[in-house]
Amino acid sequence: MRDAARFPSTDSMLACMSRLREAHNLASFKRYLPEVFWLDRVEQSRFGVLDYHLRDKKDRLFVLHGPPMVLCTTDVHFERPYIVAPGNLLGGANTNLVFAIRETTEYDSYWQDYPRRRHIAAPGEERETPHTGAAESGSKLDRLLPK
Repeated sequence: MRDAARFPSTDSMLACMSRLREAHNLASFKRYLPEVFWLDRVEQSRFGVLDYHLRDKKDRLFVLHGPPMVLCTTDVHFERPYIVAPGNLLGGANTNLVFAIRETTEYDSYWQDYPRRRHIAAPGEERETPHTGAAESGSKLDRLLPK
């Protein structure tokens, strides 16, 4: 058992808890901890400048300005949640990295390649098989006959 005199005082434990809470709140506010944001509203000026108002679970507001200057950034829509990267990692105006959250389920993996695009090969033409990606000859009969 631990001696009661070796425990920290109540005041020092409360101060430590207060500092940890403050550090966690600051990290959450600066988006160092990934948090889910939902699109609350979109405003557009007469010059075409977009403001996406995002809110997190604590109802804190974060505004993304658009249109984005980098084409690889995600368009923000109302139907899905997003994670916004901390700071401006790309260094340009309106270039916040926004990641859409999408849950993967068995249903998604089952219907992943549906509808499959079919290519009917001409006789003698090589085509890729949909499952293996390997090239095969155009005729089934050619494949069955020994070479």
